[in-house]
Amino acid sequence: MGCLLVLILAGVSTAAIFFFGYSNWVLIVLGVLWLVAAGYSLIFGHRGFGGGPRTDFLIVIAGASLTAVLIIPNY
Repeated sequence: MGCLLVLILAGVSTAAIFFFGYSNWVLIVLGVLWLVAAGYSLIFGHRGFGGGPRTDFLIVIAGASLTAVLIIPNY
């Protein structure tokens, strides 16, 4: 589930920045979305084959970090 959240939020982040630019409200909305995804993956993390329950949380944090690395220099 964490990989799916990262892919969806990466697409939403890219589309929002492409259509609306680097305005403050876009960055705030994206930050809230990434925090919600982190909270969701922390609560309802992967419980299946190996990896432990916190793997999804770490994947979402990595995706949020990569997004921040790409956004901050352009802002």
